[in-house]
Amino acid sequence: MKIPMISIEKQNKIINFLDKLYENKKIKIQDTINYYENNNLFKLLLDEKYEIFEKLIEWQEQSLELSKQIEFFKNRLVRYLFLNTCSYEIKKIKSICSNIKTGKNKPSDNKKGTLYPYYGTGGITGYTDDFLVDGDYILTARNGTIGQTILISGKSFPSDHMFIIKDTTENIKYIYLVINYLGKLTEFAHGATIQGITKENLNNLKIPIPPLNIQEEIIKYYNYNDKIIKQLEKEIDENKKMSKIFISNIINNELNEEPNEEPNEETNEEPNKETNEEINEETNDETNDEIQIIILKNKEYYLINNEVYTIKDNNKDKLYGYYKNNKVKKI
Repeated sequence: MKIPMISIEKQNKIINFLDKLYENKKIKIQDTINYYENNNLFKLLLDEKYEIFEKLIEWQEQSLELSKQIEFFKNRLVRYLFLNTCSYEIKKIKSICSNIKTGKNKPSDNKKGTLYPYYGTGGITGYTDDFLVDGDYILTARNGTIGQTILISGKSFPSDHMFIIKDTTENIKYIYLVINYLGKLTEFAHGATIQGITKENLNNLKIPIPPLNIQEEIIKYYNYNDKIIKQLEKEIDENKKMSKIFISNIINNELNEEPNEEPNEETNEEPNKETNEEINEETNDETNDEIQIIILKNKEYYLINNEVYTIKDNNKDKLYGYYKNNKVKKI
């Protein structure tokens, strides 16, 4: 790994810029690296492209603001559910659902089918050619990610790490919403390493049961909010895709060398004087010209009397350009 050596003055300039830029922000430098997934991002700083760097941070912050909006709508939904159900009768799950059971395990070599999804606590982990359950039902984690709840319609094969809640006298989607947003299944979790809940815990979970027409109103409100949330999530995904395009184009333009694309290139590297003696020993005896090595865009070149040559097999190859006033002009 090559680390560019720059002057103390330039180091301080970059540090001062970053300190000021991130001073009142909730994101940190590492967040920016992770977001753009490119450590070469900081070559912009070395090249003093501060305005570009700052605009990239602003783009990153847009996704942060969208995430805040998602949290707002999720929290609003929780408050709506609570306020619209808190005055109704509380019942245990087992009194309104007649079919609560555990899924079955399948070895990994039996999850290579194509027809039906195989559900684990993290979601779909494979596919099978046979199914365990059909219809409208709820899956909730028995161990591991307690509180992970999924509403399913159709055939699937839940693993033995999932509880299946089916056949209810109420609206199944309403039951899903209350378990997912108000159920607080994590309060039943037990275990030192891998936490879990029992079927008895789930049977005794208490939830409010309003009339079916109120349940329908709650579902409509949920659908409205969920549509907004999905749109915001789509915007975040699009922002992330665009950010990768931005940084890829910018960094590639900075790093990749295109012949005759730019007439002038700057190098902040001083010729490597420590290697002169060794290079002169390998130089053709026909010339006593001083040979130095300079680095342009992470590549080494020979500098001979202000002429820049490419290097091949440790020897001078082709004339690349001319060196003047700390700049290289390509031919």
